[in-house]
Amino acid sequence: MGSSHFSVAMTQCVFLVVVSQILSHVRAAGDAMSSANESISLPPACVIRATLYKTSSSERSQNDFGLPLAIDCSENSSMGMNYFDLGAQRVAGKRHVSLDGFQTPPLGISSYGLEYLDNCVDLESVEIQRFVGDATLKLSCGGALIPNLTAVSFRYNELGTLSGETIQDLPHLKILHLQQNSLRYLEYFKEHSDLEELLIQDERDLVLRFNEILNQLPELRRLSLRNVEKIEDQFLRILPENLTDLIIENTPIQPGVLYLTEGVAKLVNVTITNCQLKGFALQPAHNLDIMYLNLSGNAISSLNISFESGPSTLLTLDLSRNRLEHLNFTWFYRTTSLRSLHLQENHFHSLSLFQLGFISSASIHHIDLRSNELMSFRDTENADLPSWNPQLRISIDDNPWSCQWMLNFSHMQPQLFRLFQYSKYISHININGLSCTPQEPPSEEPPKVRRIMHVRINGTDSSIPVPHPHGNVSSFTVLYGNPVELHRSQRSLALIIVFMLPLGIAFLFLLLYLYLHCERLFHLSYYASGLPCFGGEKSSSGPRFVDHVDIVRYPIANGGSSCPVDVETELPDGYETPVSGGTSICNCTGHRESTCSRTHHVTYESLPAELPYQLYAEIKEQADENGDADEVLAVTTGPTAPIYDHLSFVEEMPKLDELRDIS
Repeated sequence: MGSSHFSVAMTQCVFLVVVSQILSHVRAAGDAMSSANESISLPPACVIRATLYKTSSSERSQNDFGLPLAIDCSENSSMGMNYFDLGAQRVAGKRHVSLDGFQTPPLGISSYGLEYLDNCVDLESVEIQRFVGDATLKLSCGGALIPNLTAVSFRYNELGTLSGETIQDLPHLKILHLQQNSLRYLEYFKEHSDLEELLIQDERDLVLRFNEILNQLPELRRLSLRNVEKIEDQFLRILPENLTDLIIENTPIQPGVLYLTEGVAKLVNVTITNCQLKGFALQPAHNLDIMYLNLSGNAISSLNISFESGPSTLLTLDLSRNRLEHLNFTWFYRTTSLRSLHLQENHFHSLSLFQLGFISSASIHHIDLRSNELMSFRDTENADLPSWNPQLRISIDDNPWSCQWMLNFSHMQPQLFRLFQYSKYISHININGLSCTPQEPPSEEPPKVRRIMHVRINGTDSSIPVPHPHGNVSSFTVLYGNPVELHRSQRSLALIIVFMLPLGIAFLFLLLYLYLHCERLFHLSYYASGLPCFGGEKSSSGPRFVDHVDIVRYPIANGGSSCPVDVETELPDGYETPVSGGTSICNCTGHRESTCSRTHHVTYESLPAELPYQLYAEIKEQADENGDADEVLAVTTGPTAPIYDHLSFVEEMPKLDELRDIS
């Protein structure tokens, strides 16, 4: 009994010990897993997203997604993505990197993270974006120089200041691009004599004042400044000697006048647009190599370009969208290679066509004069067309050209008119498709305003000066009481003419059709009475001979008749004229029977369907078949009733009493 009780107690104790051990292990495992989960779920405090590429940004395709890496800048370690983890080969050949700092704390990092990359010494280009830092941040590889790095781009950062120490470990840097970094100050770039291209764009708070920035860049070849707050003229006073491209856009230049005298000998492209310039001058010590000069979108009224010796190389000159009112042709004395001259959207009122033809007459191809205030050209009679370039075209759209002047010019100088290039508007008032204004070109002195009406308003005398227009056919002034100006719409008149002309032609064709149709039905000269188409409707329902159509033939008149009868048996046109004043058999009744001239008489209640001469021929044939017409008429004893057969008729035989009386 005792031994069995002891064994049961020992078994229970062992079971309790085993269960407690199992529970302790389970708790430890749970704590370990929970700590691991917490470590996985919590992101690191500083992460730099790096993407490695094999090609630079300018040559990269849209399908090149590169190799993404996450750099933990808080623990100074690199965390590669598991599916991109290729060991030592993962960065081979990838010498272009993009660093994104949107997960870095503001002002909480000491570098841009290049030192965490295994191949940072071999990098060739770097793009840095969305960092929030200051001037202490540097591009370095753990203190070592990066000799192959030639292009650096800062985009969409919050930097405030960019110092020269930021790129001091890049001895061979050639391209520096700054865009939208909230820069307020730009320090000098020391020990960077190899920099060839400097691009500053969308820095709305940056003011460029001092020329020392450019003095530290003797090898600079391209300078591009776009959308900067302001540039002072001292900044551009001395340009680098090797500068070839100077591009300034949408940036005010103070005080509004720019004179480039030093460092401009090798300039090829100068583009200064929308910079509020009022004056511009290029005055080098020797001849210029400039080929493209674009000064559009300014307020330039004076221009000076000096070519000391030899022919110039200027190909394109753009002075569009300025405030030029007069063109100084001395600007073009040495421009012997000019091909395009852009003068659109200025304020020219009149230009000399003779002097335009001498602007680089051997090479000029295009002169753009669109959107000015030109009404005419001067000196057209002196223009020497044979000396001009045959390929020259002059764009002249959107000018208030005088229709009268343009009409005279197109007739007097048709070869010069062919030089004009314009869009054709048929619906506008135009000369050969060129839209114009119906007014006379202005004279040398505009006419003074004259008083043409004196009125009295509220008991006081007042004068209304009204200018008298010269030959403006589209508007005029009616003076009846107070002056009233009326304007005609030339376009409306043209549309009315266009629509009414075909309607008039159609109406004429309708009249012609009606005439031919009526002429086919009857002969107007003979049968004009009693026809419905002439309003001759019957006034009563009963038959009346006067309303009928009578066709009368007189073969031989009765010798005893006293009525003068003119007989025309044959006419050239095949018709027979009804006898005027002769008696008809219809009236040979009663006591006038003996003196009546008997004839072949046929009466119709409606117009015959056949032509009259056909009917006459049939009647004549009927008379010939029945014998001599004289004998038949001689024995006629009574009036002939109306016969309604339109092809033939039958006469009654004369009675014996009538024959006796006649004999």
